[in-house]
Amino acid sequence: MLLVGLTGGIASGKNSVAKILSEHGARIIDADIICRELVEKDQPAFSEIVQFFGKDILLNDGNLDRKKLGKIVFEDKEKRKVLNLIIHPKVIAEEMRLAKNIEEEDPHALVVVNAALLIESGNQNNVDKVILVGATEDRIIKRIVKRDGLAKSEARLRIKSQLPFKEKTKYAHYVIENNGTFSELRHKVEGIYKELNLLL
Repeated sequence: MLLVGLTGGIASGKNSVAKILSEHGARIIDADIICRELVEKDQPAFSEIVQFFGKDILLNDGNLDRKKLGKIVFEDKEKRKVLNLIIHPKVIAEEMRLAKNIEEEDPHALVVVNAALLIESGNQNNVDKVILVGATEDRIIKRIVKRDGLAKSEARLRIKSQLPFKEKTKYAHYVIENNGTFSELRHKVEGIYKELNLLL
């Protein structure tokens, strides 16, 4: 098995890269899906989050108001740190468990951990290779405004809350600049996929 970490900032096109890799046979482990499951009512992370942030972050049905929590942590670095300390170890443990299951099933699998905070969480140390996806700030802001309906100022705040792209390149084996068309992106990803396959 080859374990690859796929990461990139908000609206970089990371999920599009994961989709292309998946179409070519890579097995994708999605950190976002794991994270959503870990903060459900009956999960340990849920009670830890409510204990720290208070019941104000709950919806009427008792579930976590992810939008509200997101706004709080994007605006407060210290609170973001606490949330990451609660969630990251649990997400990483689950990713590694799923990867091990895939390896048992298919020892020659190309497994991709799709995680926005792969580097921030230190999880790049658990993978064999790292793919980093990025784009110019202008493009990213346009994508966030269009996709999430946020104001430009909010989009900038979200970008600033992340580790700078230049800093992330130090940990990357492959860097994809996603400033062009989808077919250009596909061409770049397919090239990387071929290279990764040679390592299996």
